[in-house]
Amino acid sequence: MKHFTVLTAIVGLFAVEGCEDKPITYNDLDTPFHSDSLTIQTITGHTYSTPPSMGGYHKLYLGNYEDANTGEVYQNPFALFTINQYSGSVTMESLLDTNISIDSIKFKITSADSEQVTGFPYSLYYFPNSDDSLFNEYETNYLDDYETLILNPKQNVSNASILEISDTIYDEADTTNTTYTVSNVFLINFNIPIDIFETFADTVSTSSKNRAFMVMPPEELLGLSEFYSKESSNDPRFTVYYKESDNDTTISKSNSFAINRDLSLMIPPLIIEADSTTWTVGRAKGLQAVIQVNLDTLELMDFPSQAIIKEAKLVLFDVDDQAIDFDVLLYTLADSIVTYELERDEDPYLHFGSSAYTLNPNVVNGKLTLDLKTILQDIIMGRIENYGFKIVSGATNPFDVMHFGPPNGSLTDPYLEVRYVSE
Repeated sequence: MKHFTVLTAIVGLFAVEGCEDKPITYNDLDTPFHSDSLTIQTITGHTYSTPPSMGGYHKLYLGNYEDANTGEVYQNPFALFTINQYSGSVTMESLLDTNISIDSIKFKITSADSEQVTGFPYSLYYFPNSDDSLFNEYETNYLDDYETLILNPKQNVSNASILEISDTIYDEADTTNTTYTVSNVFLINFNIPIDIFETFADTVSTSSKNRAFMVMPPEELLGLSEFYSKESSNDPRFTVYYKESDNDTTISKSNSFAINRDLSLMIPPLIIEADSTTWTVGRAKGLQAVIQVNLDTLELMDFPSQAIIKEAKLVLFDVDDQAIDFDVLLYTLADSIVTYELERDEDPYLHFGSSAYTLNPNVVNGKLTLDLKTILQDIIMGRIENYGFKIVSGATNPFDVMHFGPPNGSLTDPYLEVRYVSE
């Protein structure tokens, strides 16, 4: 046993020294495996648009955004919120107890956009005749709901007061001195009348289930104002400040109620020629692209059915050559690509298969590279069907738009480059 150990160490030493001068490849080894590569250029696709979905995003928008390059204008006429009736174990209804005296109620949203916030009277509205199905965070859009929401009978609750915050702060009425740190943030503060809170707290009357607010920008607002949504660390707060009496003791307290849903309604500009003649993605404009890579060509290339994919890069070329941080979400389709139609009221590809991939593409000199290794391996192994892919924007800025060049017989045609190992 001792002799075997020494021999193994000596052989290992020579192997390491050999690797330093010349790396060992699959073809150098005495194994049945070899590596190879191929390129597929049979790729088709098209762009289509749907009403923008801004739900779940970390920001809300009010006012108008104008694209500096194209002059296109995105309109954001209002933002919607619904309030949870629970704050931990405390309910709104419980705060109407006879031993509780409410001092004030405030609805607060925050913004880092000082130029668009200060000096403008943002208005808060309440819908006294609506139920809690006033809007859906992921489905409400300007085509179906814009006019309804604007014309819906609503009551002005209050106009905003603006408070600049640049340090660690805490609510004085909160005896636990809960703190949160913000920096160069502007707090938009709305005072809520007690009668509206009583309506929110009423769980008996069916008509009072609505706990929704609408914030509208002032007419004087010329540009775009950005607010933090419930997905942000500076999420909106609905806070009740009160005094609670117990025997001869009175304690000042506060409870914050979370936001269930929030949404800024986006009205996009019209589709331009560059959107329809390229493969285009842009969240605020509602643009997505579907593409299909013809993998039938693998059979013509004698591609091994049991090959292990080492690398699969889908390369697209950005016709605008933009140097921006742009992530994409790529979904495998659950059915065949439908007939081409540029503008759609609803997304025909809402229901995908179980596979959804978030890709951080590598963009260099206008060339965008997507890593499809996992997806291609799943297709080859028969775990998913090759119906095609849907590409949507995952960009930090929802107003960013990317145009990718479709095949046109040039050096910027898209292609899929595959490296694999097989027997």
